[in-house]
Amino acid sequence: MRSSQANPEAVHLKGASLTPLKRLELYISAIFKLGRIERIAKSARAQGTQLSEQLAQQNNRIEAQTAQTKLLAEQSAKAAQALARDEVRELAVRHAELARNYVDMSRRLDKLLVSICREPQAAKEYPKARPDPSELSNALLDSFYRRLESKVGRTRDEVKSQQRFFLPDAESAYLRCAKRPLLDLGCGRGEWLDLMHEDQMQAIGVDIDSLQVSDLEARGRNVHRQDALTFLQAQSDASFSCITSFHLIEYLSFADVFAIVGEAMRTLAPGGLLVFETLNVANFAEVGPSLFSNLTNNQPLSESVLTALFETYGFDPIEMHQLHPSKLLEEFLRRPDFDPDLAMILFAPRDLAIFGTKPLGED
Repeated sequence: MRSSQANPEAVHLKGASLTPLKRLELYISAIFKLGRIERIAKSARAQGTQLSEQLAQQNNRIEAQTAQTKLLAEQSAKAAQALARDEVRELAVRHAELARNYVDMSRRLDKLLVSICREPQAAKEYPKARPDPSELSNALLDSFYRRLESKVGRTRDEVKSQQRFFLPDAESAYLRCAKRPLLDLGCGRGEWLDLMHEDQMQAIGVDIDSLQVSDLEARGRNVHRQDALTFLQAQSDASFSCITSFHLIEYLSFADVFAIVGEAMRTLAPGGLLVFETLNVANFAEVGPSLFSNLTNNQPLSESVLTALFETYGFDPIEMHQLHPSKLLEEFLRRPDFDPDLAMILFAPRDLAIFGTKPLGED
């Protein structure tokens, strides 16, 4: 057998047998093959470079779009902030303008009152007439309390909204007592009288503030400038279906409150209703500032005192309601680490309302 391995000597002899022309042909063929390989490699390098440039351009476009999007977002945020600032500034300007108008109107009203009180009478008719100092003092005092109420009190809309709570009981008493008039003691700005008017119920208001009485009369309300007790004492028995008093009794002495409850029992028709709303003494955070802000406040009456007072005159049944709690009360009562008694002191309902019904057997 022949060996499977090539004979080196035979190969050498075969290469040695190539002619120069054949070798040249082989060299040229190798050169062409090498050139083709170089062209392919060059083309591949060019394509790679082109792809890299395209990727770089794509990245640049993406970065430019991202920067543009970020810029637009920043511009939108700045525009929104500027718009919000403009709106807040406009509201502040409007508020300041309204405040200036209110102050200006109040000053004009004060000057008008002073000029009316100081205006001399005709010499022929009243040669010795002089303005009554007490009238001047009362007019300015009414103006002072009106200003104070606007600073520390509740708004008309807030009061009116809160007083709707009392409407169902007042309407029931009005129908139960053959539509006898309702009486509001210390009617103030007349929020409750407005509700009665809207509900088409006959209502009478009583207040000692001359400015507020004049304002209510101009609005067509039936109102009397007189203190509550004096007015009640002049009324006939069983005259009213419902007597209300919102934040009046804390301004009166206990003797006057005691007498008002007695007169209310007399002047209410059988089945009539007496309602007092006052400060809730359980809320020390609310009662303290109110006592020091309202200069005519006396000692507020607690739930037990009012209940005993209504029981003394025979009102039955008697209901007690704690009204208008702080929004924070429930939150702090749910906290396990917060003392519930402290929560009640800080956030207890700010107002206390007592309802007393005159028994049907009473005359």
